[in-house]
Amino acid sequence: MPNIQPMWKNKFSGHAFQDPSELLQFVRKEPEDQKYHCTICGNFSHAMKSCARNHVESKHYPNFFTYVCDLCEETFSTKTNLNAHRTRKHKKIKNQQFMDGV
Repeated sequence: MPNIQPMWKNKFSGHAFQDPSELLQFVRKEPEDQKYHCTICGNFSHAMKSCARNHVESKHYPNFFTYVCDLCEETFSTKTNLNAHRTRKHKKIKNQQFMDGV
């Protein structure tokens, strides 16, 4: 049986996605400033592509995807929220894993 990925569709824009990485279609690197820009609103730019993708998700497609913490199984609506949670709640665990060589 094939592994079918869930399809998320935005009811306002009509865009459908199978993976959050598909939001990169709304990010473009401008040669003038070498930054990644949001092509939806044009109001955001950053030197890191991942930050521009996170902007697209949190501002233009909120609550579209679900992210699960692999340490406690708490769920989050954006990758940014998941990363903030992991930094706040599991910092000690990650540091211990690093010290243990995991």
